[in-house]
Amino acid sequence: GLLKKDTERKSDRWLREITRLRHRTPGLEKLARADGERRPHAWVDWLESVAAAGDSNKLVSASKDALAGIPDGLSLRAMAADHLSNAALALKDHETALLGRWEGFRADPCPRRLLDLWDLADSPAERQRWMERAETYSEQGGEPELPGPFVGGTGRKDDVPFLESGEGFNDAASNATTMCARLLVGDWEGALDKAK
Repeated sequence: GLLKKDTERKSDRWLREITRLRHRTPGLEKLARADGERRPHAWVDWLESVAAAGDSNKLVSASKDALAGIPDGLSLRAMAADHLSNAALALKDHETALLGRWEGFRADPCPRRLLDLWDLADSPAERQRWMERAETYSEQGGEPELPGPFVGGTGRKDDVPFLESGEGFNDAASNATTMCARLLVGDWEGALDKAK
């Protein structure tokens, strides 16, 4: 109870670790569902616990729940998306694996994730469709996502999500990622323009 009210990052780590040790997977799930918007790492801890149990069906379901619970634009969504994609691949569920790769790219729009999406696509037509979608997403850019304090909607300090150093919200892909997407869809001139 006391750690839940504390607004320091260390208390979040301690609470998640105590929950993991004392209540295991069900406790982590309960923590994520109850306070996952403010404690997004609770979702990731729960997914890692589910993954360790080795049940790919449960991991697909849990990953979808985590993606629904972690705020859009938060870089941590990429970890949940990776769990979704890996579990779906284990089940030979190509469509869900592609969804996981796409969500991973949206959360962390970098060339590596773009190539992961390219690699998983089955056919040239499917690759073209996904790369065009990635190019469109990369081009949108715009204003950055709302900063963490406003995720809960109130702006109060106790609504700020607990994030680790280097984590945050992404707003757009880099020029290098946009250029890679253009190259992969065959838009050589567009890629050259982006490189200038």
